[in-house]
Formats: sequence, structure tokens, C-alpha cells
Amino acid sequence: MQIIMFLITACTTLCVTCSTALLLGTLVDEQHRIRSDRISKSPSVFAVVAKALQSIAFRAWLGLRSNTNRGRYSRLSSSG
Repeated sequence: MQIIMFLITACTTLCVTCSTALLLGTLVDEQHRIRSDRISKSPSVFAVVAKALQSIAFRAWLGLRSNTNRGRYSRLSSSG
């Protein structure tokens, strides 16, 4: 259990360190100034993919709920 917790912590630390390095490499120039012109106002690829996955998950959730409710009500109506 401690090994699993260590691996989770190590992966999280690695991801945070890598994302911070990528962010600093993109937004800071050679004179150590923050470059606001490098920040894009258009939605990134990650935002578009996240929105699509959210939509798919929501539709799947609605489908599961409707199937569950349909089965529950059909059992109730057939027993009466």
C-alpha cells in the first residue's frame, strides 16, 4: 500500500514539474519577462477534446439512467 501511494505521489510530482516547465518555457522569454502575446484566447485542442469527452460522458450517463429507470418501472408494472 505504501508503494502504491509513493508511485501516485511520484507521478503527480513529475506531472506538475513537467507542466510547470512547459508553461515557463512557453510564457517567459530570454529576458525573463512574461509574454502575454503568447497566451491564446482561442480554445486549445485540450479544451475542445475535454468538451467532447464531457458531452460523450453526459450522454452515456443519461443512457444508463434511462435504461435503469426503464427496467425498474417495467418490473413494478408487471408485478401489479
